[in-house]
Amino acid sequence: RRHARLLAYDISNPAAATLKGEWILPLPLYTQAGVQQVASVGDLTVLNSRQFLVLARDGNGRGSSSTASLYRAVLVYDLTGATNIAGTAFDTVATPVAPNGVLAPAVSPATSAVLINLNDQAELVKFGLNNSSSSNSNTLAEKWESLTLAPALDPTAPDDFFLFVGNDNDFSTTDGFQDGAAFKAALSTDSMILVYRLTLGARLINISSRALTGADGDAKAPAIMYHYGGPASQVVANG
Repeated sequence: RRHARLLAYDISNPAAATLKGEWILPLPLYTQAGVQQVASVGDLTVLNSRQFLVLARDGNGRGSSSTASLYRAVLVYDLTGATNIAGTAFDTVATPVAPNGVLAPAVSPATSAVLINLNDQAELVKFGLNNSSSSNSNTLAEKWESLTLAPALDPTAPDDFFLFVGNDNDFSTTDGFQDGAAFKAALSTDSMILVYRLTLGARLINISSRALTGADGDAKAPAIMYHYGGPASQVVANG
């Protein structure tokens, strides 16, 4: 499960999409209760022909049985040097690309680095949010499944973008109405959008030092966080 496949199609002719590329993306690992786990992919957004962002996470958070997340991050993946296995024997049932979880020696995977650690408590606390086993309305929810970029439109910083990261609250509310009837879930889980300001080069050869720092490459402090939901709704910015 760790060695996911990324497929790229030429859709210039929508009636006959053509497979152009297939690469292996090793998903992040984390340990829970002494057992190694593989993070799930929540979303992906493309930066250029060889680099893209991936939102990866565990299954913990508000709304889950375990509310403290052990892994929740946005990573930069790079296909430079990765093996394109499209149309090769690895596309057949007889030749698995990672038998028993070990990637075939003939295949070079995409490389990755953490861009943003969403669980960084020092950053979350600035906006009244938390990642905690003591869940409350400001605890990050379980299902972070949305990722997109928008230009900052700052003429003094043309390479700056806002990265929006959103969660799915699964319509969890104690005061709901659906299909003509009221319903009451076990708890209310707000929809949230975290917004980070990044500096991305024209070809992203180098994410600037403003966005990547230290061994894990955690991003600069969130520029803005929007938190929607209930009476405690807030819009907070750090300038």
